Amino acid sequence: LTGFGSALTGTSGPVLLLPMLFILMWPALPALGCAQLIQVPIALAATIGNAFFATSQVDLVEVVKLAGCVAAGLVPFVFVGAAIANYLPQRTLKLVVAILLVVASLVLLLREVL
Repeated sequence: LTGFGSALTGTSGPVLLLPMLFILMWPALPALGCAQLIQVPIALAATIGNAFFATSQVDLVEVVKLAGCVAAGLVPFVFVGAAIANYLPQRTLKLVVAILLVVASLVLLLREVL
């Protein structure tokens, strides 16, 4: 359901999965972990699909460079985010995540409308 919804809307897995897990009363920390983990197969499938079915010529060297830059920025902040998530009380963590999801939804909506 999350993969289909992500492909349909162009959003990441956590944007769709986190609200579902919160509605099912999952604790915030395991919900965040599962939501982040679901991104890996979705991102891999999307990347493979784009590589095979791209309508324009894709420069694989540039793609690898970009992936390296993204990974270099993401990896350290995964640990920072995990430390913050483990430090915050569950209620505060859920509130922060809910606010971020609402803001992300508004940005996506406004980008389509404007």
